[in-house]
Amino acid sequence: MSSATIIAFIVSLVIQVGFPLAVTLRFRKRFHTPWKLYGYGILVFGIFQIVSWLPINVYLDTTIGDKITSATGAFLWLLATAFVTSLTEEGGRWLGYRFLFPRHKYALTWENGMMYGLGHASMETMFLIAG
Repeated sequence: MSSATIIAFIVSLVIQVGFPLAVTLRFRKRFHTPWKLYGYGILVFGIFQIVSWLPINVYLDTTIGDKITSATGAFLWLLATAFVTSLTEEGGRWLGYRFLFPRHKYALTWENGMMYGLGHASMETMFLIAG
């Protein structure tokens, strides 16, 4: 592997991990939102994407997706998996808003929702893209 490739990987990793953390730290400093909400975002993403949906998606893709031969069928399969992915992800976020926020008496404010979303997006970027 060339040194340019290694440097590109390092720069990419620094950006993909450093940028979400920097944005979160800046947001936290400005709005003083609780770190627990950031953790809730990480937790919800981990449960609803990494632990549940990704293994199910891999299984369905190998059992059903591999049998699709037409371009139209492949496109419809792609749409179906994207739709179910979005339902799973947004359903998880909603459950977090519905049950985690009231449990610790966090108000449904813009700032709290942003911190929760930053945890969710940071986990996605750092784990799925940088990982």
